[in-house]
Amino acid sequence: MELPRNVLGKATIDYEEENILKIKILQHASIDLDVAKAIVEAAEEISGSSVHGNIVDIREMVFMSRDARAYFAEQDKSNVIAIAILMKSLFHNALVNLYLDVSIPAIPTKAFEKEIDAIDWIRKKLSEVQNSES
Repeated sequence: MELPRNVLGKATIDYEEENILKIKILQHASIDLDVAKAIVEAAEEISGSSVHGNIVDIREMVFMSRDARAYFAEQDKSNVIAIAILMKSLFHNALVNLYLDVSIPAIPTKAFEKEIDAIDWIRKKLSEVQNSES
């Protein structure tokens, strides 16, 4: 499978590094329920059953529907240990806070402005899972 993978011209999915999948919402994209389902399906195809964390970069996104937010929040994949959301503006901050407070994602989720902080947090979560399995 060729990476990065383009999802309906709205997002790309690629590995940031081993066990960290990066989902980047493309510039000026609006995410509705159909796009959300396509993103989840593509991420599952790429990652398979491997334990990993996701970084979701919404810094160039324009809008996400309520249905899409609810769909993302209800995902409870045992192999996805954490989701880091990259944001850059007050709009994104409000959207992420709404998502975290109202939709209440099933997978541990945290927002970041700096990508390195998001990667470090995912690495820590991966390490915790690996240490608990030892």
